[in-house]
Amino acid sequence: MTGGKEDEASEFPDVAARVLVVAGVLCGDFWVRLFVGWWGCVFDCLGFVVTRNRASAKKAGALFERVVADYLAEQLDDDRIERRVRNGNKDRGDISGVRTLTGGRIVLECKDYGGIYHVGEWLREAEIERGNDDAVAGVVVAKRRGKSDPADAVVFMSLNDFVRLVGG
Repeated sequence: MTGGKEDEASEFPDVAARVLVVAGVLCGDFWVRLFVGWWGCVFDCLGFVVTRNRASAKKAGALFERVVADYLAEQLDDDRIERRVRNGNKDRGDISGVRTLTGGRIVLECKDYGGIYHVGEWLREAEIERGNDDAVAGVVVAKRRGKSDPADAVVFMSLNDFVRLVGG
């Protein structure tokens, strides 16, 4: 069927992408991302890309937790390090079995937000989980955008937690 409503509907994503390209040039990429984000999409400089939905975000987070746990277990030569099962409102972090040299527990909260860092929010979460686990320190491990190797992840912690980790 040519020229009907079905053809118009199938062309809509292409037309919308072109409009967003023009809007990005005229208004700036930030405003386009803000507007399109409301629809659950992001305008990328290479084209029109659908962002994560809740299910894909959870899957990516679980995969990152698994990769970090496996990396730490191998590098620290400790088979007790593993991805932790969810604990509801008394969450105790994403990875269990990580310890200081003196045996104190360390809470690890893993984040894969596509290179966007919410450091303050994440540190507050890690601190709550540190308290829930009665751990020495709470640490955030965040995936860097475009880096698949867990060794390239960044670690955020308070200076107080850092002091505890190095022996203070």
